[in-house]
Amino acid sequence: MRLAYIPFLLSLLLLYSCEGERVSTFSITSYNLYLLFDGTDDGDEFPPLSSNEGYGDEEYLERLDIYSSVFNDDEFLSDVLVFQEIESEEIVRDIALMLYDKGYHYYGITQNDGPLEIAFISKVVPERVALHQYGKRRGMIELVFPLGMKKMSVFVVHLKSQIGEGSSEEREEEWNYIDTLLDATTSDYSMVIGDFNEDTRTSGLFPITGNIDYVSDELLYSAALDERFDSQGTYYYNGTWERLDDAFFSSGFFSGEFEAIDVDVLDLEKLADGNGIPEKYDMKEGEGYSDHFPIKVELWYH
Repeated sequence: MRLAYIPFLLSLLLLYSCEGERVSTFSITSYNLYLLFDGTDDGDEFPPLSSNEGYGDEEYLERLDIYSSVFNDDEFLSDVLVFQEIESEEIVRDIALMLYDKGYHYYGITQNDGPLEIAFISKVVPERVALHQYGKRRGMIELVFPLGMKKMSVFVVHLKSQIGEGSSEEREEEWNYIDTLLDATTSDYSMVIGDFNEDTRTSGLFPITGNIDYVSDELLYSAALDERFDSQGTYYYNGTWERLDDAFFSSGFFSGEFEAIDVDVLDLEKLADGNGIPEKYDMKEGEGYSDHFPIKVELWYH
């Protein structure tokens, strides 16, 4: 059994230059795993899942076992899985080994020296993997995949949380940096996916539209704003649903090669409580998953 760990530094780094897998469909699932810490106390974990509250190896293995039912659910699985709020390479490797027989042989994780990293596990070999970082903020992963004779850049993000003074300004700075990455990419298609920590349906921060006729170099597409689809939230707070998790698509996706783009909120019954709200892990009860629902992107192209 061989897993390929794809390391990357705080700069653009060419890691692979191979053709990769040719497919007529491509799918990506994004999931905020809610403080998925390993069992080692590094001193930077925080409540309610720190060693001071009794979190350790047993609780970590319990959470892996709980998540295994999701990670082996065909409705959840995609060609590429991307995660937010995952602490270490150990965790990513454990999940990848869990999924090895399903073809997930490649993985990578940011290295920000904190407990809230971004990671990916993939069936498809990325042509290029890079870490982009604005100042000392959380890193953003760029994955470049071949789609037919063209290339797609996938930017995996986890913007600043809504906690703390000045958080909205920090998210704006992070988005402006992402915007420069989109302007600089040479890929034919660009997607930004992850946890944006603002309700993308109502926020004025992101240059997005739900009308494909308006998509341009300056305006990205979001299915959450498309009136043809159900605009469902992924996170529930103070009695209100918010669409924190989303995917944005560049104009290249609408140039004729794609037959369909589908973005679904995976509100699986197992992930929700009796009221249909994401049920996050409770250490005392030994059950629960995340306070977010995952989203899944499916692309059909010719």
